[in-house]
Amino acid sequence: MRRLRRPLTLIAALVVTLDLWAALPSATAMTAPRSTAEQGSGCFVPQLHGLRIPTAKIELEWANCSLGKVTYKHTGRRLRGVVIAQSKAPGTYAVALSPVGITVGSKRDGQRGH
Repeated sequence: MRRLRRPLTLIAALVVTLDLWAALPSATAMTAPRSTAEQGSGCFVPQLHGLRIPTAKIELEWANCSLGKVTYKHTGRRLRGVVIAQSKAPGTYAVALSPVGITVGSKRDGQRGH
């Protein structure tokens, strides 16, 4: 077994750790953070450009927004099924659960085809 060269340093570190632990609020006072929907805060519009529709829906739910009208616009093959525009600018605040419309790329205007 190897002998510690500085046993006091180890003890001092343990004491500091225990002091910091004691400074934390008690376990009863600590609660899990509430989601934004429970807090009743507004909708912080996320960046949706480049995402597919299911991922965009999840992002909107996390941001306390809702999915508005989905329109389709003719694009090249690379952008089919991908959000190319959104109705509210990313980073803006809106009323809670306010709808955010998106435009998705497709083969033909107004059609869902990928």
